[in-house]
Amino acid sequence: MAAGGRVIAQADAPESAEGAWFSPSIVEVDGNNSVLLSDETFGPLGVLTTGADDEELIALANSSRYGLSSSVWSTDRDHASSVSDRVHAGAVFINTISATDPRLPTGGIKASGYGRELGTWGVHELANIQTLRIRKS
Repeated sequence: MAAGGRVIAQADAPESAEGAWFSPSIVEVDGNNSVLLSDETFGPLGVLTTGADDEELIALANSSRYGLSSSVWSTDRDHASSVSDRVHAGAVFINTISATDPRLPTGGIKASGYGRELGTWGVHELANIQTLRIRKS
C-alpha cells in the first residue's frame, strides 16, 4: 500500500455499488512513518499499530497535529481510563467508536477545531452575551 501499511481486513463492495467506492478496511501500519496516522483519512478506515508500551503509543497518538477524537481499547477499564486521561483529543471513547450525542459537547483540539458544539457547552459557544454596567449617581 502506498501509504505505508498492509490491509488486514476489507469488506466486499455491494453489487449495487457504482462510481467511486471504498470498502471499509483495517490497515496495519508501522507507527513511526505512516501518513495514515499523521493525516485525517475521513473514510471507513481503521488504522492499527502496535507499540512497546503505553508511553510509546500515547506519544504516537499525541504527536498528531489533529485531535478530534480517539478510542482506547482494553479488557481492563481502569487501565483504559488511565491511558485516556493522557490522550490529547477533544473526546476519548473507551471500548467503542467515536460518536456524538446532542446532549454532550463535541469538538476537537489542535488542528481539529476550536470550541464545542452540541450540549450546554455548545449553546454557550453560540451566545453573544453583553455586559452592562451602570454607575450609580
